Amino acid sequence: MQFPPIKWPTDARRKSGQPSALTGQKQANQRRGWAMAINSNQCKILCEIFRQPTSSKVEWAGVVALLNALGSDVQTKKSGISSAFPDGNIWTGHKPHPGSVLSEGAVDALRIHLLKAGETPNKNSCRCKK
Repeated sequence: MQFPPIKWPTDARRKSGQPSALTGQKQANQRRGWAMAINSNQCKILCEIFRQPTSSKVEWAGVVALLNALGSDVQTKKSGISSAFPDGNIWTGHKPHPGSVLSEGAVDALRIHLLKAGETPNKNSCRCKK
């Protein structure tokens, strides 16, 4: 199943030479399909996802931010998100309710998605606590 590419909004200021709202290194790299280095909070989330036994403390907003930082094409929908890495690896996650913490099954599915994409804590230079 292929998802359509993200449609970046056009901005009238861009025609006049003024920077649009979508300028910046992160947005430019995402348009090119390049991954960004992840920050310490995203490293903690990545470590929680790969922790054994499976953690049930993974926040929804953190997962969305992590997938964006890893270079995934994330499309937010009303009930959840679709994450597609450039290699064709796709994951659809449903937003947890009530609350914002992913279930253990959702964390397992997300771990498999990240493993197929080759994204691990070691690859991203994260130091996970044992």
